Amino acid sequence: MDRASFLSRNRVSDQEWAKVSISWEELLEIHTDYSGRIRQLEDAAEFVVKTIQSFSGVHSVRWRVKDPEHLIEKIIRKQSVEKPTKKYLSISKNNYHKIVSDLVGVRALHLFKDEVFNIHEKVTEMWGLDEKAVSYIREGDPQDLVTAFKQCGITPKIHPAGYRSVHYVLKMRPGNTEILIEVQVRTIFEEAWSEIDHKVRYPNFSENKQIESILKIFNRLAGSADELGGFIKSLNSEFDEIDHRVSNANKDRDQSIEKMQALVSQLSAAKQLNAEATTNLVRLQSELDKVKAAVKEGSESKAQSKDYYYIHTDSGRIIKMPRGNTRNTVLTGDGGTPSPQ
Repeated sequence: MDRASFLSRNRVSDQEWAKVSISWEELLEIHTDYSGRIRQLEDAAEFVVKTIQSFSGVHSVRWRVKDPEHLIEKIIRKQSVEKPTKKYLSISKNNYHKIVSDLVGVRALHLFKDEVFNIHEKVTEMWGLDEKAVSYIREGDPQDLVTAFKQCGITPKIHPAGYRSVHYVLKMRPGNTEILIEVQVRTIFEEAWSEIDHKVRYPNFSENKQIESILKIFNRLAGSADELGGFIKSLNSEFDEIDHRVSNANKDRDQSIEKMQALVSQLSAAKQLNAEATTNLVRLQSELDKVKAAVKEGSESKAQSKDYYYIHTDSGRIIKMPRGNTRNTVLTGDGGTPSPQ
């Protein structure tokens, strides 16, 4: 691999190359060693993918093993920045696999925002982490969501571009050498936004303010789509709960009617026993009251389902909204709370 053609192909300027402390020969050694490990890394990636795909809430999983040339480019970029990290300044053929955490990249996608917590539990149960899990959030995300991440052992960090995702660095030892695997967990809507953002923003329009402004709007739309997905899920659960309550009320009513029929039969056979008849009449009144309460509960549940809808926020709050307001309400995308237009 020729250095001049490599630098040109990967848009590395002479000024950037001049800042690099590692020699071209050392980079070639890393390239050769890494190329020989790719098959092993692919096997490890496939194992992780199959395992994560089995987790409840995971919709789909994508993965890739870093291209050897992209690895060399990354090392050069990391060393040519204004303040390179100590670990990248000391990188070599013997330790690059301990320093570069995304030689294998896995991306797990899920439909609803709250599913990330179950996926987090499964990931941490299955593998050890090289570093604490990090959740990139958008400025303005609800504090309750931030608190929930912290309670799960996830460090929340605000991403300047509005990027949302939970990142893990797994430790695995498929052979004699320990390897690191980066796992990203995000919703399908966030995946769509981040893919378009990456394709458009880098490298051609990284400084274009108009493109950046439009991508921010797109980011908010993706956030609102996530909130709407959560709303639909909670609305469906609410309707299921209403149906369950109505079904139970109907069962109580039918059972009470059966008991009333039995008591009426007893009264008919005990006309002359005034004391017993009085007792049975009291019991009959009690059963009638149960019927009235059960029928009333069923009627109120049906009426509520027609007159209101419910918004579940990230914090677990349930906001009851009259259906007459739906035309004047929009989701802000910052936690599910509606705002009037």
